[in-house]
Amino acid sequence: MAISMKTMLQTGTVYFIVDGDTFDMSGLPTTDRVRLADIDSPESYESGYQEAKDYLYSLIYGKFVYVDIDDVYGTGYYERWICVIYVRIDSDTVMNVNYKMVLDGHAVIDNYYNEFNPYNWKLYYLHKA
Repeated sequence: MAISMKTMLQTGTVYFIVDGDTFDMSGLPTTDRVRLADIDSPESYESGYQEAKDYLYSLIYGKFVYVDIDDVYGTGYYERWICVIYVRIDSDTVMNVNYKMVLDGHAVIDNYYNEFNPYNWKLYYLHKA
C-alpha cells in the first residue's frame, strides 16, 4: 500500500554507479555525487560488494529519479549529497530505493544523524506524475 509523500525538491538522471550506496546523477547543485542516506552496503573489499552495486544499477541507472536531500547537513564528510532516492514505478507511485536496497539484502540500516528516520520508511509512496 502506498502512502502520500511530500513534494520532491530535486530530480535528475543517474549516469554512474560507484557502489551499492553511492552514485552520480545530473540535476544537482555543486556536485553530482549522491550517498544513499541511512544505509550501508558492502565496501569493495567485502563480500556482496559487486552484487549490491549491480542491484543498485538495475534499480536506477539511466533512470529519472526524485531526490530528497537531507535538510540537516545536505552533504556529508566526502561532499556527497545525503539523500533518499525515489524511482517511479507507475504514474501514481514511486519506490524508496534506499529501503528497497535494505529489504532485498544488499544494504543494512545505519541510522546517522540527519532528517531521515529509516525505521519509518515505506517502500511505496503516492506521487503523481
